[in-house]
Amino acid sequence: MYSKILVPLDGSEFAECSLAHVKSVATGCHVPEVVLLAVVEPPEESMPPFWGAVAGSQTRLEAEEMSVMTSAIDYAKMRSEQQAALKKKQEEYAGGYIAKVAEGLTKEGLNITTCVVCGKPADSIINYASDNGVDLIVMASHGRGGSARWDIGKVADRVIRGSNIPVLMASPAGCRV
Repeated sequence: MYSKILVPLDGSEFAECSLAHVKSVATGCHVPEVVLLAVVEPPEESMPPFWGAVAGSQTRLEAEEMSVMTSAIDYAKMRSEQQAALKKKQEEYAGGYIAKVAEGLTKEGLNITTCVVCGKPADSIINYASDNGVDLIVMASHGRGGSARWDIGKVADRVIRGSNIPVLMASPAGCRV
């Protein structure tokens, strides 16, 4: 019935609550491939303005005026370099985390593939699933953010509403965290 299951993980214990369900479904249905997916959010959406921290200024205009007085500092370039370095660190961390989880599942006899993508979590999950022949998405109803929208987390809710692929939700209440 299923040939590829997608399991989005965000590094939280809540998200890992879905793994027991993944093992049961994958083993019971003889699923040939389980994909563990980590989504790294773009740093530019979560970082404060770089120029204020460097120049001691509150606005870009103040920073630019200060740079004229001191030297020609290219704040856009500095911010871009900072974002690239942060993104690389986030991807490395996510890759290491996913590899560790994959190792445990592989020892239990599952065929695991890992993937780290950069983007908005819900959109990235939906796009990966539709672009890569996924038959089932298994995820926890809550992750890093805790409860967001009624009883279903914000990302989980968006995946359910936006995906044409079946989604199996695992509730953290059934998981000892």
